[in-house]
Amino acid sequence: MKPRRTPTSTAVALALLALLGFALAADWTRGRANQLAAGARDPREHLYVPGPEVLLRASVGYRELVADLLWIRALVYFGQYFDAKHDVPWLEHYIDGILALAPMWREPYFWGASVVTYQSGQLTDREARLSASYLERGLARYPDDAQMMFLLAMRDLTDITPRDAAEREKLRVRGAEMLGHAARRPGAPAHWAQLAAKVLNEEGRRELAISAIREQLLNAEDEARRAVFRKELAKLESEAAAVEADRERTRFIEGWKRTAPYLPATLFTLLGEPATAPPFDVDAVLDDPAHPIEPVLREVDELPVE
Repeated sequence: MKPRRTPTSTAVALALLALLGFALAADWTRGRANQLAAGARDPREHLYVPGPEVLLRASVGYRELVADLLWIRALVYFGQYFDAKHDVPWLEHYIDGILALAPMWREPYFWGASVVTYQSGQLTDREARLSASYLERGLARYPDDAQMMFLLAMRDLTDITPRDAAEREKLRVRGAEMLGHAARRPGAPAHWAQLAAKVLNEEGRRELAISAIREQLLNAEDEARRAVFRKELAKLESEAAAVEADRERTRFIEGWKRTAPYLPATLFTLLGEPATAPPFDVDAVLDDPAHPIEPVLREVDELPVE
């Protein structure tokens, strides 16, 4: 009697076949890359990467495993072909497959947005827009990622060629906003805030530029960074405004340490110093003619006692 195949054993068999196919394709790709690196005369690309729909079905539930294999192959493919000074036109197919299989994986979004601009050896508008699309998708999953914000700002401000004046305005505004958000993240370099203020000021958003620098001056912990932001604020407003902002920071630090040193400084910025309630005056309440207490007391006395 033949052993009966269960759905589980069938799925495992399909998964093993799919992984074997990926392994064979990977081995062939490595051989082709080595040939190109060695100076083979035939630079034509014969690589094939299945589309996201095929990968999702072929993975038979082992999506992260297949995504890991594709990730390794993408790194090898990019490194070997790029080092051999050949185009890497299949790179975006690798990235699309990985993101379809593992949409919550952060690294492929940022890495993909960085390396797709090297597919043809010279940055094109299509590659810049493709890079921006990966960053938009990544920020939809990781909205507080400062690195992706900054890179998207660079794509908007310097790399994408606007199709018309309206798109140019849209890209400049989004780039400035992305820079401002990235500069506010903990550990962000000082020049991010300076660049954000410069772009905002150029776009006619001077108040936002001043606000961004003031916030950085308030949160800067070392004197070197504070000196940078004081100088930037003096250029945007005045020397007196920079000095006053530094004094405001000193008052903030004193209030924070005096009233709530157990809170993070960023949280204390939102909450502020606790309000001081006036002492409760019992006699004033009892003597208040607008709210006489005697009728209430009489009602209490008249309540039946069980």
